[in-house]
Amino acid sequence: MKKAFIISSVLLACLAAVLIISSTVRHGGDEKVTDEITKEIIPVESMTVPENTALLPTEYDAENLSVEYETLTKEHSRDGVQLILNYLQYPVFTGSLADGKINEDILEKGTKLIEITSSDIVVAMEKRDYSDYFEAVQRNCVPTVFQKGRCISVRFTVTDISDGAVDGERTVSFNYNAETGGEMPLCEFLGWDPDFTDEYVKNVFSLLISSERDKYYDDAYEIISLSRLKNGYYITEEGIVLYLDSGFISPSVYGMTEVFIEYDKLK
Repeated sequence: MKKAFIISSVLLACLAAVLIISSTVRHGGDEKVTDEITKEIIPVESMTVPENTALLPTEYDAENLSVEYETLTKEHSRDGVQLILNYLQYPVFTGSLADGKINEDILEKGTKLIEITSSDIVVAMEKRDYSDYFEAVQRNCVPTVFQKGRCISVRFTVTDISDGAVDGERTVSFNYNAETGGEMPLCEFLGWDPDFTDEYVKNVFSLLISSERDKYYDDAYEIISLSRLKNGYYITEEGIVLYLDSGFISPSVYGMTEVFIEYDKLK
C-alpha cells in the first residue's frame, strides 16, 4: 500500500511548527536531568530558492524521441515444476542524443530487478512443499515513462506474487539526462544546489511525519535528519513524486512513503 501526500500551501502553513523532543539522562541514584532539544521545521514554501538557478531544465527538443517496449523473462524449474517466473518489460528509446547509453543502462538495471537468487529458490521450494495448490512465485516489473525537458524518467512498478496473490509492491525509478545519457539526480532536474535539495527533501518528509504522526516510527524525525537520503524521485505530467523505501521511517505494512509535489509549488 502506498501513501500519497499532496503538498499544498494551506497544509504547509498549518504544519509549520516547533517540535520539542525530550531525552532523559540518569546521573546516579534517582536523580534525572532532562534536556530539551528544539527542532524547528521550516515550511517548504518559506525556504528561499538559491539565486542563479533554474527551477526546471531548459526545454529540450524531444519531437523525435520515441519509445518501444520489449520483454525479458527469467525462470527456474526443478523436477519438472516451474518454481519461479520473473517478467520484465523495459523501454527502448530512439531519437535521443544519448539513447544508446540510456537503453543499455535501463536493460542492465532492469535485469537485476528480476535476478533469481539462491534464497529465492529456497523460498519457492518451501512454498511448493507446503502448498496444496502451488503456483510459481512471480515478480513482474512494468515501466511507466515520462519526459520533461531533458529528463527521461523511467519508473518500474515491481510486483511480487505468491500463490496467485500480490505479496508486495514497490517503486524503483531511474532518471536520465537525454543529452548526456547519464543519471539525472533530483538537484539537477530542479536546477538547485545539492545541499539545498537535500534539506528541502528532508523538510518535506518531516512535514509528512507531522501530519500523520501515528504511522511513523518514534525516531522518524531523527532518521530523516541524520540519514543521507537517496532523494528517489520520478516525474509525472503534473509534478514530481519523492519516495522512501518501505520500512525506512514506518513499518513495512504501510508500504513505501511517497510525496507528490506539483510543479507550481517548485517555482
